[in-house]
This record gives sequence, structure tokens and C-alpha cells, in this order.
Amino acid sequence: MTYMNPRLSDDAIRRHLKMLTDVGVVQLLEFEPGARTGGFPYQFFELSAEARALFDQNGLFPEEAWTRQWQSVEKTPRIRAIEAMPRPSPSDE
Repeated sequence: MTYMNPRLSDDAIRRHLKMLTDVGVVQLLEFEPGARTGGFPYQFFELSAEARALFDQNGLFPEEAWTRQWQSVEKTPRIRAIEAMPRPSPSDE
């Protein structure tokens, strides 16, 4: 998120993600300590199924539009590596 929002502090991003998690818009996916890869994120956030259904029901944030937007972003080698790494699944929590 800091890559796409460089003017926001890490604390501001953490607060936003906590609020979105608390209200069920996103869910936290986290690797167990032994499964973490050094230098790479161990926490990921994804849109919750409930939020996606609500957005779709109301025509908000179409997934295709955000996918196209992300595909158009110029990514650093580190962002591409993070993008390619496996993600924890909800069952890994």
C-alpha cells in the first residue's frame, strides 16, 4: 500500500487497514512465524467475500476496473517479486 500511497505514513496505513478489518471490509491473512520468508511481507489483506458481494450488488468498485488499473501500474522488481509470492490462505490462520 505504501507503494501506491507514498504520502501516507506507515502508521496511517496501519490505522486504515485495522479499521477496514474491524468492520469486515478486508480480512487479514498471515503466515505462521515458521512459514515466513525473510525480507518479504508476512501479512496480506484481501477484500472480504461479504464486501465483494455488497460492492457487486451496488455496482461499486468493479473488480475488472481495479484489475486493469493495477496491471497498468509500473512495478519495481521488488513489487513484482511480492506479487508473485504465495499468499497465506484463510485456512492458514
